[in-house]
Amino acid sequence: MSRRTASAVLVTAGAMLAATGAASFHDSVPDSFGQVQQAHVPQAPDSEPLNPQSQAPRAPRQQPPSRPPAPHRPQNSARQFPTHLSIPSLDADAPVVPTAVSRDHRLLLPDPSRLGWWAGGATPGANSGTTVLAGHVDTPDGDQGALYALSAIRPDAKVLVRTPTGVRTYRVIALRTYPRQHLPPEVFRRDGPHRLVLITCGGTYSPTTGYARNVVAYAIPDR
Repeated sequence: MSRRTASAVLVTAGAMLAATGAASFHDSVPDSFGQVQQAHVPQAPDSEPLNPQSQAPRAPRQQPPSRPPAPHRPQNSARQFPTHLSIPSLDADAPVVPTAVSRDHRLLLPDPSRLGWWAGGATPGANSGTTVLAGHVDTPDGDQGALYALSAIRPDAKVLVRTPTGVRTYRVIALRTYPRQHLPPEVFRRDGPHRLVLITCGGTYSPTTGYARNVVAYAIPDR
């Protein structure tokens, strides 16, 4: 019997992003590599505890602690919105859909076979800012989700993001794991050189509190 559930996710500056993951595969913390460029991001206002909305009547996964950045309208054309992601080295292939922040400041992820694009961030190929794609790593029944193998990604792995006008290619430069309540605000930065960030969960699993860590891969345009 699976002990996993699907859940709502909060994407926030100065807080964490919670997602579900595969316990047996992600109990160990993957080795970090590469350098992550730091950027100043203002603290999100009015921080307060929030509980994720579970999609199944089981124990809640994780407790995102604060609000996302203020609403933001991307400057790029809608024709650049991401529609599909592929990571050939991980045999990962999934459609991408925009995700909206709910009234209680949670980014609700799609089903585990798809990825959610944080529409408050940059679009693929933007001149600056971060394109954030987040997803589950498994289903309530324990099947693999879109980002199941993210913790195994290696340096220089290619990530292909399709838009209505073509494919943007990125190269992975860094992998990090963060405690679930301490995801750095620069993960969601809207300034600085353009990059792609992929986020799911990992680390030790608890039936009452969910997974202990977030797995974050950073990639830059492969020019």
